Amino acid sequence: MDPDVPLRDARTFVQENLATGVRCPCCGSWLNTYSRRLNRAKVRELQALYRWADDNDTLHDYFHVPTTGISLRNREYPKLRFWQLLEARDPEIGSGDGTGWWRLTPGGVAFVRGNLRLPNRVLEFRSQVLGFDPEAELVDVHAALLDDSIDPED
Repeated sequence: MDPDVPLRDARTFVQENLATGVRCPCCGSWLNTYSRRLNRAKVRELQALYRWADDNDTLHDYFHVPTTGISLRNREYPKLRFWQLLEARDPEIGSGDGTGWWRLTPGGVAFVRGNLRLPNRVLEFRSQVLGFDPEAELVDVHAALLDDSIDPED
């Protein structure tokens, strides 16, 4: 793109091409949206966090995931926030920076218990959810456990 092109035109160009991937005409960064799946790895970690929180009577409280002793081999659980199943603690609350403190949302509890169906894919750009993938299917916890696919950059 010509360096004299107005910034609004560069933004429009990026927005129009983001779904397929585009090089930013301003900084040269590769930009792309990702379709993240609510897959087996994520759901197993959600179930493990649910069991730990339920066993420790902290189902509605924040808990420090790294010190729970839960084996979270894939480290997929932070992406569960894209479906609003987990919520990170605001760093302004409590002592420390808030890193590692999470809680299950009411939706997360309902999903684990089999009482909620969700779209199985979200569109993500730079750790922000743009919305649900228009081709997403509604799944419950059992259907999500059958999905053994991985996300594009994992």
